[in-house]
Amino acid sequence: YGTVATAASNVGTYAITGSGATATNYDFSYVPGTLTITKALLTVTADNATREYGLADPAFTGTITGYRNGDDASVISGLVYASSAVLNSGIGSYAITGSGASATNYDFAYVPGTLTITRALLT
Repeated sequence: YGTVATAASNVGTYAITGSGATATNYDFSYVPGTLTITKALLTVTADNATREYGLADPAFTGTITGYRNGDDASVISGLVYASSAVLNSGIGSYAITGSGASATNYDFAYVPGTLTITRALLT
């Protein structure tokens, strides 16, 4: 049995074909099967961040795990990180979430990070 699909093939369906069977008293008719390659799961984990009250949020970042076949972040588009905190949000903890990512061969799971807003320093 064989298929044209390889470990590096994109998501999709590929024929599985049989061939080469021999038997003294039989002929063979081959009916192809289907190999379905589904999307792999990438986990996007937002990094934790800290800022003082009254300052702008820092640039949010994250870590992505689960790549296959030597892929890296270059296969992803549209990923953004955001928080519900605004400039005058009080001290405390706020979720940092990733969203909007897309890639041909991957689905995404998002793990939030934490933005900690600390007291502003008065002198």
